[in-house]
Amino acid sequence: MGSFKKQNQQMKKTTIILLLAVCQFAFSQTTQIEAKLKGIQAKSIQGEKLVDYDMLKHIKNKVVILEFWETWCGPCIEGMPHLKELKDKFPNDLQIICISSDDVKKTSSFISEHSYPFDYIFDAKKQLSAIFPHSSIPHSVIIDKKGKIQVETFPGYLTPEIIKTLISTDSIDVPAKNNFDPHKLESNKTEQSLLLFDLKSAELGDRSYTSYSISENKKRIVTSYNDANAFRDTVETIQQSTFVAKNILQLYSYAFNDLPEFRFIFPKELDYVNSHTPNNRYKLNYSLSSLFGDYHSVMIRQLNAAFGLETERVQIDTTVLVLKKVLTNGKSIKLATKKGKSLESNLTYKKIELKGNSLEIKDIANLIENKTLLPVDILVNEKVEYELNIKIESVSDTLEDWLSLFEKEGIFLVKEKKKTEFIRIKKVCP
Repeated sequence: MGSFKKQNQQMKKTTIILLLAVCQFAFSQTTQIEAKLKGIQAKSIQGEKLVDYDMLKHIKNKVVILEFWETWCGPCIEGMPHLKELKDKFPNDLQIICISSDDVKKTSSFISEHSYPFDYIFDAKKQLSAIFPHSSIPHSVIIDKKGKIQVETFPGYLTPEIIKTLISTDSIDVPAKNNFDPHKLESNKTEQSLLLFDLKSAELGDRSYTSYSISENKKRIVTSYNDANAFRDTVETIQQSTFVAKNILQLYSYAFNDLPEFRFIFPKELDYVNSHTPNNRYKLNYSLSSLFGDYHSVMIRQLNAAFGLETERVQIDTTVLVLKKVLTNGKSIKLATKKGKSLESNLTYKKIELKGNSLEIKDIANLIENKTLLPVDILVNEKVEYELNIKIESVSDTLEDWLSLFEKEGIFLVKEKKKTEFIRIKKVCP
């Protein structure tokens, strides 16, 4: 009996030791997010000061949204009221940490203007962006209470039901963002053919991207097997374009020689051609040999066939701007001194920024059309390339004021009423 009692006590002691060991192991386990954030010294924005911020302390035992954003990102700002609603519904269980590397003063100003219940991190060296690589913002990293990274997605896909599920530590099913890599696109190109028109739906996370290239190949054209003179040597030009995250209207705009989108007219039933929702955006790899036809004409026919549409050129009476001359001023408008076309543009309600090189008059006209939403006729005949570095801010948004501001930069425009070409898009009748 005494021996049995001793054995029983020994078994209990062993069980307790095992339980303690299991508990110690469980509590000492490093979570997925702890492993990711190890060694990161974060700084939070407090007023215009940066203060040490212990991220692991603030996310422990909480559902966490790491929200990558910047003050210049319109979709990021649009998504913040939605995130605030989630935080208001789950004030104790949900932690939202907004991460940016933008100018601290701009970010601080935004924080003071909006009373969002978030923590704001300044990621000066983009350490967190390196840990959670992404090619576009907004970018939301969702972490459950156990420290497991559930998904990287868009903030709009996060609903109260999703957060409630995470609080219960269950897994969630949310569309994940694709990490867009333009170099991967280039490496996946199909071997060159006479015609390549590879159209796919865009993936979540794809950002708007366009690339162009032109190459030349020596080609021998043979017209007969018997005639000694039945061949000729020529040069085949191959143009190739890659478009990512573009809607139908944007693809048509390029096909019609960069015709501005407002020059396309279509019935309400075709509003989807200008939709920016994920299911209405596409990827297209398109290339064509000059031996097979005109690059833009073939692209138009291919787009029409792919989307079941028809396009026709129509003349409409409308107000146009006539570009009479462009003068260089040595500052914002110069003659191009190097080859290689480039363009960065930022057109907003009361601001315009244009920076680029090797730009032709046609390029300048297109930029003005996109700003004024009026067709531009070109009277300038010189075949000259320009370098632009234009920055204009206006307290007014009237057309007359903008024409005056353009003139001060050296771009002279006048208004006229005349017939102008537009493109009508129609659905093909079944």
